[in-house]
Formats: sequence, structure tokens, C-alpha cells
Amino acid sequence: MEPFQTNVLESNVLPWLYSTVESLVGEMQVQGEFSDIFVGSNLNHELELHEKTVQAERDRKEAVMRGIEEAAQKKLEDKRKRKQDRDLAKKVAGLKALKEDLNAKFIAKGENKDSVLS
Repeated sequence: MEPFQTNVLESNVLPWLYSTVESLVGEMQVQGEFSDIFVGSNLNHELELHEKTVQAERDRKEAVMRGIEEAAQKKLEDKRKRKQDRDLAKKVAGLKALKEDLNAKFIAKGENKDSVLS
């Protein structure tokens, strides 16, 4: 290559080319950052929405499980109370039967005496 062409390339063309490329690269970086920010923001929104949905489902499942456990506890408590009521009714019936038996065997047959010692 001729020295004149080399000098013109080095003094005029290359600086222009470098500055143009540098400005284009700067614009690309800004555009790239904007798209990253935009996509990142959208992903963050979708992630938050997904987290809320998952948390709501988890809360719903916990509420259902808690309801099942409470129903089982209530069933056991009702069963225990029914057994206690049956046992109490048996005890009352037994005491009533004993009282009637004692009354029939001893008290109704008894004699009136003026004194215990006589």
C-alpha cells in the first residue's frame, strides 16, 4: 500500500471508524441494558405472581388439613362424651336399682319399734 493511503487511513478513516463503532457499541449496551431491565422486571412480576399463587394454594391446603384434623378431634371428643354419658347413665341406673332392691328387701319389710334396744 502507498504511504499516502496509509496516512489517510490512519489519520482520517480509522479515527472516524473507531468513534462510530464506539458510539454504536454504546447504543447497543444501552439497548441491551434496557431489554435486560424490561425482561427482568417482567420476570420479577411473574415470579411474585407465581409465589403468591403458590402461597395461596399452600394456605388452602393447610386450611383443609386443619379442618380435617379438627373434625377428627371433634369426632373423638363426641365419642368420648357419648361413652361418658352412657357410663353415667349405667351408674345412675345401677344406683337406682340398688336403692329399690334395698328398699324392697329391708326397708319395706321392717317393723316399727319404739326403741332400738327393745
